[in-house]
Amino acid sequence: RYPTRLTSLLNSVNTNLSVSSTTLAGQVYYTSMPVRRLALAYLITKDNTSIANRVLYGNKAIEIAKRILNYPIDQINATGEERYRLEAITYVYDWCNDLLTDTDKIVFRQAMNDFLNILYLESGGLAEVNNYVGGHQVELQTSKLRAGIAIYGDDPIAVTWVTDSMAKINNVLSVFQYFMEEDGGSYMWWNYSDPYMRTFDNMFHLLKSITGENWFLKESWLDKYISFYLYGIRPDNNLLSIGDIYQPLATRSSEELYTILNSAIDQYGNGYAKWFLSNGYNGNTISNSTKEDLDIIYNRTVNSPTALSINTLPTSTIFKRIGVTVMKSGWGANDVLATFKSTPTYFMNHAHRDQNSFTIFYKGDQAFDSGYYDHSASPHDLNYYRRTVAHNTITVYDPDEIFKIINIEYSKDGGQRILTSLPQNLTDVQSPTYADGGITIYFDNSDFTYVLGDAS
Repeated sequence: RYPTRLTSLLNSVNTNLSVSSTTLAGQVYYTSMPVRRLALAYLITKDNTSIANRVLYGNKAIEIAKRILNYPIDQINATGEERYRLEAITYVYDWCNDLLTDTDKIVFRQAMNDFLNILYLESGGLAEVNNYVGGHQVELQTSKLRAGIAIYGDDPIAVTWVTDSMAKINNVLSVFQYFMEEDGGSYMWWNYSDPYMRTFDNMFHLLKSITGENWFLKESWLDKYISFYLYGIRPDNNLLSIGDIYQPLATRSSEELYTILNSAIDQYGNGYAKWFLSNGYNGNTISNSTKEDLDIIYNRTVNSPTALSINTLPTSTIFKRIGVTVMKSGWGANDVLATFKSTPTYFMNHAHRDQNSFTIFYKGDQAFDSGYYDHSASPHDLNYYRRTVAHNTITVYDPDEIFKIINIEYSKDGGQRILTSLPQNLTDVQSPTYADGGITIYFDNSDFTYVLGDAS
């Protein structure tokens, strides 16, 4: 069905065959990608005797997966590393199963269980087991679901993993739906939303394989994320730095963005996604040179919508439930972009204490969110980056005021309150306990945009 993509995939994995397994396994944070591509190449070609390397693909994937089991963990990135290792093992177990010995299968099943336990602890353990707002449950439950499908029928624990994941996934989806169903606004903001949206994409495909239902249609709010993403691109192709941003990212030629755009096109017929995938933003196009396997896996052929140019979108908009307004003089490289933020719900996960803050960009940052997300709970993160002082909003210094996060006192920045607890579910999100103001007036016409926020 995809002869061109298949040829490109095989050319790519043939190159992987010449790279040592130690080298490929050593890139543990991204090791699932070469394993996925090699394992898929084997799955597709294993019965095609005209392809000489078909068994080599599977054996190479298995060899890499075995090597990553005992690599040391970078504790700062432990959650991501363990998730990618788990993904690599599940691809091998599922797609190269007939090449595995009984001993291999036992070792890999035990490794899956060990990695899920580590992910559970890294995601907050018992303290976070019912936290459906923080975000890590999205990744943890998708990883558990994928592992359960891979070993289904070989180990009774698979039923527990799948059943537990599906129950928790519904709680996670209710929170994201609440914020995104009206206008696509994601409370993980721009930089951190892509990984979560890509995870939802994976999750919905996995759920379809279990239930037979089209989860994209069931959760149609995901389609609205595309417009939110487009409004978050600055004229210089970087993303808005509201919330955590771990590097100054241009419009990403990444697996996350490529996956999100293609699913929006294929599942929802989203014309803006089609235009963006073809044209990029101000000449910065989206690469698909290493995504052949994704198109094959997801069987992307359902919709071919008419492309809708980004220039047809309004130059001002509000994302009400996350409390941010984006205002542009136009969509070109030399236009002005301004934002105003006043979120109605209290968050701290990838969100900052920056109520009633603004940013302005014109040929460079004129008023910007400062700081940098080096990693969660670092001294820079808790004393400056997520605090009010790093943003364009009012501070009132009081030398007697105490700011505590998890019972530890941090810098006195004269900024906004820090609560001792966080919302855990949709009920908490809608509770007065975590009410945090929000945008109370938004008005836009051809001359100006007026926005008023309540940060009291």
